[in-house]
Amino acid sequence: MLARGPARISDIAEPFSMSLTAFCKHVRVLERARLVRRTRRGRDNTLQLSAEPLRDVVLWISRYERFWNARLDRLQEFFVAKQEKRR
Repeated sequence: MLARGPARISDIAEPFSMSLTAFCKHVRVLERARLVRRTRRGRDNTLQLSAEPLRDVVLWISRYERFWNARLDRLQEFFVAKQEKRR
């Protein structure tokens, strides 16, 4: 939802079957991870997506992409060979 733009916490929480208090606890975790920013104006709390930390994750994961692709390819080959032996 926040990818579309800033939104009030109550609007974001509405479709979820939990209390607003419980939802806000989840929001605090995202704030500590620097994934969302909260702005307070009077009684309204607005959240905004902060994607910068996700770029760091993408960079870290991309370093291991070739390694994991090769491992998963080998795992697939193993299961295909095992299935062919059963026939």
